[in-house]
Amino acid sequence: MGNDLKNMSKNAFDEFWSQVAIDEEYAILVTGNSMYPFLYHNKSIVYVVKKLHYNLKKGDIILFQRNDGAFVLHRVIKICSQKFLYVNGDAQSWKEEINTDQIRAQVIKIRRTNNIFSVNNLRYRICVKFWMILFPIRPFLFKCRAKYIRERERLWGEKLKE
Repeated sequence: MGNDLKNMSKNAFDEFWSQVAIDEEYAILVTGNSMYPFLYHNKSIVYVVKKLHYNLKKGDIILFQRNDGAFVLHRVIKICSQKFLYVNGDAQSWKEEINTDQIRAQVIKIRRTNNIFSVNNLRYRICVKFWMILFPIRPFLFKCRAKYIRERERLWGEKLKE
């Protein structure tokens, strides 16, 4: 995760995060490709807020901390109880179970190129819903995309812009 979070230890993050006020907005540069095609590596910025209690719903993006200390932005795909939920990256085909006490923040806005939009934007929510329905066939879709890119580069020598 960007903005120095990537290299921050769990203790350093806990100390930093304790200074952030409840409901204060914080911008984070996205690093990594696990949330492609909705978030782009080193291009997208997410705005997160820290809450005392998260009222999450399926499709929300959260910032959580894995047991190894890594910070991850993933989408909630199933809420099992008040104690745990399943998340995954939009570019991934597996689920990860996390405890709710691992959640550090919730994404409220996204900046792509020069556009900033709320995660409650109707068009965005429809796209997310559609993408989540495609979960079982995502690996096939990514293979098709990779093949298209390889063929395009082979035939025209062009790199596909992200």
